[in-house]
Amino acid sequence: MKRWLVVVLIVALAIPGLAYAADAAAPTIADVYQLLVEMKADLATIKDNTSFAKANQAGTLATAASNDNKVTITITSLMSGPDATVIGVSVTNKSSSPVRMSSIDTTLAAGGTKLQLSPMTGIVDEVLPGTTAKGVLLAGPAPASATDVTLRTGIYDSKTLDDLIEPTIVLKLK
Repeated sequence: MKRWLVVVLIVALAIPGLAYAADAAAPTIADVYQLLVEMKADLATIKDNTSFAKANQAGTLATAASNDNKVTITITSLMSGPDATVIGVSVTNKSSSPVRMSSIDTTLAAGGTKLQLSPMTGIVDEVLPGTTAKGVLLAGPAPASATDVTLRTGIYDSKTLDDLIEPTIVLKLK
């Protein structure tokens, strides 16, 4: 009988405590509204501090091709913010030999400043004949006053080490 009495007392005391805790933890409409206002302000700040380049209908920002049009480099995306610059690159190989994007010849510049490429950058590795490979170039942030980013790179034949294309591509920001 004492056990039942103890269990009933514990339950009787616990239920109001749980109800109070649930009521205190539940967000109000004012809390949700305040959170949305803060998120909107954060998104506006991110938008002001970040430059996105707009692609054309084909989803490309710029393209360069070799003289025989067998090797093509396409810039698919560009984002420059206060923390980093990110460029999406695609290399298409229609030749009979594998090609490779040169990590030594690849440089980025913005607003008269050379951007430091990250050692973890995804420079396109060997592209086999008849295929397309994609990669991402990661670099330091561009100056806030920069209106464009200049990409210089080289693509060479992996077997003969002959240079196939050495484009300089200027990409407009905003």
